[in-house]
Parts: sequence; structure tokens; C-alpha cells
Amino acid sequence: MLKINDFEGGGVAVGLSCPHMLGDATCATLFFKSWTEVLRRREPLEHPPSFNPLALRGRSVPNIHTKSAKYYATKSEVQTSSVQMATATFKFSNSVIKQCLSEVHEDCPDTPFDLLAALFWTRITRLKDSKNDYAHSLSFCTDCRRLLQVPLPYGHFGNALHFSVLRLKGEEMGQVSLGHVVQLVHSHLLGMEEEEFWSVMDWFEAQKGGEEGSLHHPLGYMALS
Repeated sequence: MLKINDFEGGGVAVGLSCPHMLGDATCATLFFKSWTEVLRRREPLEHPPSFNPLALRGRSVPNIHTKSAKYYATKSEVQTSSVQMATATFKFSNSVIKQCLSEVHEDCPDTPFDLLAALFWTRITRLKDSKNDYAHSLSFCTDCRRLLQVPLPYGHFGNALHFSVLRLKGEEMGQVSLGHVVQLVHSHLLGMEEEEFWSVMDWFEAQKGGEEGSLHHPLGYMALS
């Protein structure tokens, strides 16, 4: 759904709402960008939309035995329920980010995302059970357009998100420094292998039933175009 608000005092706001099964955040952003380029009569488009339906499909020789495929299979069996949630906004200045990065610089490169992910993860786990056998998990959502050996066009119109998880036992989380957790986050993202991504496509293909393209598992709508 597309909504355009023309304000009396001047200015226009454009809003887009669509389910994850149709496209991810990158897709929505590039849709807006291409749309404005068309209206401005810009030729050619910087990232023309690509509508190849076969770009993300399971392989003829599937492999569904990777960590990622097992992760999706486990999550698909979890029953979802409506839970009331609260929201909070945190603002970090450039100086604070630079100061924090300087403190963990010996453990990892200067990566603000890794730092903030590790910071929130370590702080939130303090509110959970601190038993040594309790596993703390952090889920990542990665845009795989440029991570594949044969990259998807940046204008791939659909969903190219891949979900992965990093786990640490309560004992480990309580003993390691923030810098070490930052390093673990960085290594997890840097070490993501292409086979993990394609094995998930194989798993989704195996879940198809009935009409072509239908999936029984709601998680599929989040990561399959």
C-alpha cells in the first residue's frame, strides 16, 4: 500500500507498507529511489529493478543439513503469540561511539554495528537467568545480495534476507569482556558462508506443497522472495 500526504504548510510525505513476503527493507528503499529517478526523468536508473523469479530457488541437489537450515526448521515449529511489547530509543553521539571503539580496538576492527550489537546483547543478558547452562542467543538478519559468489543484482525485487544465530553459554557471557563479544559478533558475520544461505533456500523448497510457490511455514515469508 502506498500513501502520499500533501501537507497544507508545504511538503509531501510518502509511505509504503508491504508484507515481508514481497520485499525486504533494501527492496523498499530502492523502489522509492527508482521511482523518484523515473519522475525526474533520470536515464538510466542507477539500480534498475530485477524481477527474476528464479534468482532464489532451491538447487537440484539440495543440502538441508547446515546450521542455518536447522535453525529455520526449529523456528518454523515455534507457535507465535501476541505479546505486548514496549519500545525504547537510544541515541549515541559520534564522540561516544569513537570512545567505545577505541576501548575495544585491540580486539576487533572499528565496526560500530558490531560494537552496538555486542553492547546491547551483553546488557540485556544481565536481565536474564545467569545460570552457567543457560544459552544466550543473538539473531542476525543479513542482506545477502552481495554475499553470494554470483551476486544478486542490487535491484533484486524481493526478499534476500538471511537469518543466523550466535550463541554463548551463561558462563562464557559472564567471563568475557565487551571487546571479546564484539570480536565474536564480527567473526560471525565475516565468516558467514554462502552454503549456509543456499541450504536455507533448499529447505524452503522442500516445504512447498499444494500450489506452486505456497509455503506452510510462516517463517518462509520473512526470507524467501
